[in-house]
Amino acid sequence: MERIIARQNSAAKPATGKTFVLGIARIILELAVVQIAVNILIRVTGIGLFNLVFYLYAVVLLVRFMTRTVAGSIYTLKEETLELQRLLGDSTVLGVSIKRSDIISIRPIVCGERLALDYRQVTYVDSVCAPGLRMHAAFIVSLIWAWLARVIAGKKARRANGYVVVYMEDKKRCACAFRPDAAFVKALKEAHPEEFGRDERLECGKLVTYYAKSLRRTFGDLYPHVPDEVSEEELIFEREEFARREDSRIEWIAGKLKIKPAKLKKVVTRINNFIPACMAKFRRLLAAAAGKVPFLAPMKSKLGAFAERVRREEELEEMLESVQEDAQQDTTQEEQRDVPRRRRGRQE
Repeated sequence: MERIIARQNSAAKPATGKTFVLGIARIILELAVVQIAVNILIRVTGIGLFNLVFYLYAVVLLVRFMTRTVAGSIYTLKEETLELQRLLGDSTVLGVSIKRSDIISIRPIVCGERLALDYRQVTYVDSVCAPGLRMHAAFIVSLIWAWLARVIAGKKARRANGYVVVYMEDKKRCACAFRPDAAFVKALKEAHPEEFGRDERLECGKLVTYYAKSLRRTFGDLYPHVPDEVSEEELIFEREEFARREDSRIEWIAGKLKIKPAKLKKVVTRINNFIPACMAKFRRLLAAAAGKVPFLAPMKSKLGAFAERVRREEELEEMLESVQEDAQQDTTQEEQRDVPRRRRGRQE
């Protein structure tokens, strides 16, 4: 018989009158929206089987509502195992037993993490830990448009959603999401000081699938183990190539107009920087007026930070321009020094 180190028994929390009414109202509203969408699909396609979508969605909504009101859980930390159970009423509907020697990491998670991306099998002991319909919609939209996916997810993407324990089973990485209380978290931290808080995803190599990169573009800080779509070296190379093409184009135009390329380049640079410079000056004026006009007071911090950032960027650009000018001067001087040597070599 294993000795129990810590135990958490979370009983079901029946819905109060207010939450029950709000839950029923939400179900009715969602069913109405789905029914309208199904009717439109039937009228457009002429396929009456789309009614099955409505009935299936109704069952899913009812099951979700019931599990949130009658579901409980029991977490038990023993000497050699970690047991996680989910209850519906008095019945155990899900049980996971994990050997403590197989545990790789125990870390907190947020709603914007898609665990199925990294683990072969994912079990949600507490249904609240599973990403809801809103987050699933954001995950799907991220494949097409990252900005819209962020709008759909909103602040919920970074909302704490519980903990995940990662372990090895049949040489495969599996994950189990649950919601421990403060006392159980403390017991886990004391029992697994090395594994607790460790993000093992950073040690398992880079994940380069298309879906992973789409989530990286949408929620970058939540997927540190996924590389950027364009590496820093590729970005530097593309910038240099673009600058080289721009210089060659300016030289071609300058040759046609019979003017100096450097002079034309200055004109083109001024034209390209005109609108951003006007916007920067306008926001600087707003930042200066924010302290004097009460209406603009809430915008003071944002405008001040933006003005400071613009000032730093301008200083950096001036420094880069001076460095480039010095490099060009050094190159010109070296070429002038090499001319006599080349001539002597030809004479010899």
